[in-house]
Amino acid sequence: MKKRILVVDDEAHIVRIVKARLEANNYEVLTAYDGLSGIDNAVRFKPDLILLDIMMPVMDGYEVCRRLKADSMTSGIPIIVFSATDQPSVIERITRAGATDFIVKPFDGDVLIYEIGMILNRRKGEEK
Repeated sequence: MKKRILVVDDEAHIVRIVKARLEANNYEVLTAYDGLSGIDNAVRFKPDLILLDIMMPVMDGYEVCRRLKADSMTSGIPIIVFSATDQPSVIERITRAGATDFIVKPFDGDVLIYEIGMILNRRKGEEK
């Protein structure tokens, strides 16, 4: 069964690129273009992993991450945050909100696929 990944980013071109790369690596991809829709899709579809941008309309990635981690229905879903900033304060804040990993934009697609695989394999090992 394909692993399901939810991509939450307000930049449509980034969503298209990430979706194509993930689908080429045999993942099922769901998308959302703002934080609130991201939360709705996470609750509705229970993805295996979430790729989350920080700066978005309606609700930013910090709040999305915090809410998903506070909800027992979504708290176990790993979240990789990808953002154009790599400031230590941003990384610290999103980590405190519950993010599993952080990748700086622009990112190497191979690195993204590798990180997703590592997190999903680690999670699979924890479920046994």
